[in-house]
Order: sequence, then C-alpha cells, then structure tokens
Amino acid sequence: EEKMDSTDKAKLAALNKTLERLEQEKVAAEAGIAELLHKLPTDPKLLFFYGQGCSFTKRAHPEIQCLELQLGKRVTRLETWDNKQNAERYGEVGGPALCGGVPFFFLTLQLEIAFAVLASARY
Repeated sequence: EEKMDSTDKAKLAALNKTLERLEQEKVAAEAGIAELLHKLPTDPKLLFFYGQGCSFTKRAHPEIQCLELQLGKRVTRLETWDNKQNAERYGEVGGPALCGGVPFFFLTLQLEIAFAVLASARY
C-alpha cells in the first residue's frame, strides 16, 4: 500500500469540500423543485398509484417530478397499501390485471374514450 503524500491529501480535502458543496446544492435544488411543484395544479386525469414505503415507488419519484415539471401539472397520487378507497380505485382501473403492483400510472382519459365509444355504439 502506498502512503498518501501532502499533494494527495490536499486533493482529497478539495474533493471532500466539492462533495459537501454539491450535496448542499442538491438539497437546495430539491427544495426549489418541491416548492415549484407544490404551486402547480393537480391533473385529475393522470393517476399515480403507489405504496407507502415501496422501494420501486421511491425510485420512480425523481422521474415523476420530471414528468410533472414537463407537463406543468402534478399527477394525482393515490396510496393503495394503507388506503382502502384508493386500493379499490386501483382495482377499478384494472391495475392488478395490467400491472400487478405499484407503482402504476393510469390516464383516466382512456376511460372517457371507452365510455364515449360505448355510448355512441348504443345509439
């Protein structure tokens, strides 16, 4: 094992300072994004079913924020593990058959189109 000389120690100290600064910037950026997203209107047509504590949901969180920023709207979040009403809605939109679990996105516009087609076929 080679020992670090004073130049290596200085480089390491500089890198640690850079990492600390980047972490602070990341925290500030996340806070800014959260504040901005909070001001956006919620889109009742784009549903996001999730489970509190789900590792897959946690990994999807940054992508959801990116989507919301691009759309200029927040998705409607529906927690299904602890909320029976949301779990029932998940079943109503076919989540278990289509996905089998969470996280799961559903665009309610699909239902509106299906109902419109069925209504027009009847008359």
